[in-house]
Amino acid sequence: MASGPVPAQPPVSEAWGSQPPPSPLAGLVQSLPESVKLVLASLLVAAALHAFFASMRAKEVEGPGVLGRVGAVGSGSIAGDGEGVDSGDAGNCAQDVSALDGADAIDGGAGGQVLGGAEDDEAINKAAGKKKKKKVKRNAAAERNYDALICKREEEPDDEPVAKDDEGRSKAASQSKKQQKGECGEEPQSGHVLGRDVPAAEDDTAADAGQSSVDQQQPSAPKPIQLHSQTEHPGLQGYYNWMSTITSLYRIYAIPSYSNANGSSSNGRQYHEAVLPMHPSSERGSVPVYIEVTNRTTTKIDVYWIDFKGREVYKGSMQPKGGVWTQTTWIGHPWTFRVGEGEEGVVLKYAPFRVLPSIAGMETTRIEQNGNIEGMQKFAIREVPEGFVTRIGGCVPVCLVEDAILPEPPLRDFLRVSSNSIFTSKEMEQAVLWSCQQMQREDAIFHGNGIASAKRLLQYLRNVCLHPAEPKYRKLRLGNRIFQQTVYNTGARGVLLAIGFEEHRGNMECGPGSGRMLPHERIRQISDAMAVVDQTLRTMEDGDAEELAQPEGGDGFGRAGYGYAGGMNL
Repeated sequence: MASGPVPAQPPVSEAWGSQPPPSPLAGLVQSLPESVKLVLASLLVAAALHAFFASMRAKEVEGPGVLGRVGAVGSGSIAGDGEGVDSGDAGNCAQDVSALDGADAIDGGAGGQVLGGAEDDEAINKAAGKKKKKKVKRNAAAERNYDALICKREEEPDDEPVAKDDEGRSKAASQSKKQQKGECGEEPQSGHVLGRDVPAAEDDTAADAGQSSVDQQQPSAPKPIQLHSQTEHPGLQGYYNWMSTITSLYRIYAIPSYSNANGSSSNGRQYHEAVLPMHPSSERGSVPVYIEVTNRTTTKIDVYWIDFKGREVYKGSMQPKGGVWTQTTWIGHPWTFRVGEGEEGVVLKYAPFRVLPSIAGMETTRIEQNGNIEGMQKFAIREVPEGFVTRIGGCVPVCLVEDAILPEPPLRDFLRVSSNSIFTSKEMEQAVLWSCQQMQREDAIFHGNGIASAKRLLQYLRNVCLHPAEPKYRKLRLGNRIFQQTVYNTGARGVLLAIGFEEHRGNMECGPGSGRMLPHERIRQISDAMAVVDQTLRTMEDGDAEELAQPEGGDGFGRAGYGYAGGMNL
């Protein structure tokens, strides 16, 4: 097959038609992958949107100023009726544009128009439409001008003769004074204000007095502070409840008791058995404690250990009138002391819960033969004197426990003392002293805590003594963080309860409320307590507590099966 002549190739310009050949940049773009092209296109679109919204924000910022200048070009007035009145027709209730801002110049009422020659009506209408979408807030100047305009239009002339009041001031002078101050919308004599009928004032003196009370608010008298506490000392019942809670963190004395009600016992008294607030069995302990018990009764007392299965295991006996029993046990191991069989043969149930820190004069440590320091608890069992009952419940206990370091609340002589509110000065002194010793124990383990508690407590008590007629110094709020940390959750709380502070609805209060002074006797009691607290503070600042060796577990660690049992008494 014969091949014909090869047709000549057209020039490049003819091959691409009238378009020029692609540039190197276009060729580079075409050679890029599709994913890269997509990313570039997204960036271009984002840049275009950013530029568009930036221009819109700039127009919104400049809009009020531009519209204000456009409105000022015309006749300088706004038609309030919204009917498109000419600039030659001033219209009813015309307002000068210079007295309003740009927002008020646009919002002239329903369908209102800005009159005057504007170069670009379309831009004005567009901006006005945008402004309607926003909630326009009148400024203070616009509100005053608007009120003045309404008052001036609605005010009726007063042609009555001038009459002076008792103080020699005329109504005309008072009215002119109000107009000068721009207060015609507040106390008009007659007419209508914003569509409401306002009666004329009968006495100008009362109107002036009302205006002066608005302009100058006089501070109201302080509300008297009411206290729910008693004027006299309420007794030590609150203190003994607090002390029983604190001592139960270290040991438990569960003592059975009898009541005078008819019961199942042969002697006609109802028997209340002793109950430990724990599972009646021993646990694997890690902190030892040395126990020394003295029998001061006239009956032999047998000692039983409660084993890990809750069974009583006989460990020995204490002879009457001075017999001593010693034992090294573990934190959390309960013990039972008996004088006979059955539940009514129980005299005392005891369980050590925590090792007590040692302070000067109240040592609670014992050095073993191997040199280790272990905690120690001592107490004695005595018979109950005739006629004495417990302060809580008024029952007759089976025995009386004497503990010099962690004492039980003293019994009340039922035959001589008929109420718990009656106490002796010695009882209150002992209560204040034990609370101060508790602050020393807290400082012995966490040095600085007891010092801070004593200083804060002295500050409160000093204010009470210096201001006996001010109840605000005798009302301490429990929600105060500093008060909680330094006073309420420490031994200082016991001092407040001992001197007669009472807890009521989130406050600790003392004495009567406003208008009544704290009695002299109570001021003396608070002053005596301050002396004891001050002496305790000096003892702690001398550092005697740091020199004493503390037993193992004195910081709260060692509760059997529970590890760290928390702070000292928190």
